[in-house]
Amino acid sequence: MTSIERFDFHNPDEPGEEPLYDTLFDILSQALQPDAELSLGSAVEQLSATIPSEQDHSSGMGTFLPTCYELAAQIPYNHASLVKVITIMDMVIASNAAVQGRSDNRSFKYQTLSETLRDWWNSSDPSESPQHYISFQTFAAHVLSRGMGRGTHLAQWTLQMAFEDRKKESMTPLYLEAYVMAASQWIVIYGEEIYRDAVAGGQGWFFKKSSTDLTLKHWRRWKKDFRGVAGGKSRGGIDSGEECKRLAASAAEAMDELELKKGQ
Repeated sequence: MTSIERFDFHNPDEPGEEPLYDTLFDILSQALQPDAELSLGSAVEQLSATIPSEQDHSSGMGTFLPTCYELAAQIPYNHASLVKVITIMDMVIASNAAVQGRSDNRSFKYQTLSETLRDWWNSSDPSESPQHYISFQTFAAHVLSRGMGRGTHLAQWTLQMAFEDRKKESMTPLYLEAYVMAASQWIVIYGEEIYRDAVAGGQGWFFKKSSTDLTLKHWRRWKKDFRGVAGGKSRGGIDSGEECKRLAASAAEAMDELELKKGQ
């Protein structure tokens, strides 16, 4: 019988430095294993009971959500447990007393999530671990695709880093591939929203009219860039690996399909 490879989750904090974080990390680490004995329902119950239920919604969630982000980054980007993190997050948020008291206010429900997710995105960089970077970006795309956030700014910034803002002379192959693979995931998972904003010329939520608006010109240029990577075109003197080429090809194909579907 083939054994299931378990995740070797690493808690970056010193033991005892933040007891609440340690407890949440331990519960999530058990629930997210491929062969988890702790059921999703039991994990949500334990997590909800552990998080302080004070009316200051942001306090307990301000520790719980970053714990989820840390673990999500350590899960392979194409593993089902990455989506399981999001399911647990959504269920725990919904069970919070402060949220239940304002169930009609969706913006309030996900306010702390939006704030902390953007903070983590801002500090997300492939220099420490390219694989963690790809996983976190994939996770963030799934969060927004699930309707737990709004806007396309994180996606646009990721695409810009992959194809526009990077300094080629300082790129290593692993860094370059991480940027391109992360951008590919945003298109495959959240491409419909990105395309909608591109068609609207930056008039979607978050964007204000400026010279850097998201437009179809950006969309078409990124599609050309993805095709270049998929076809083996060297970028900055760096050749992409097969996995990066495959994801880039998937992104370009998804963009073609969206254009046909939306009639643009």
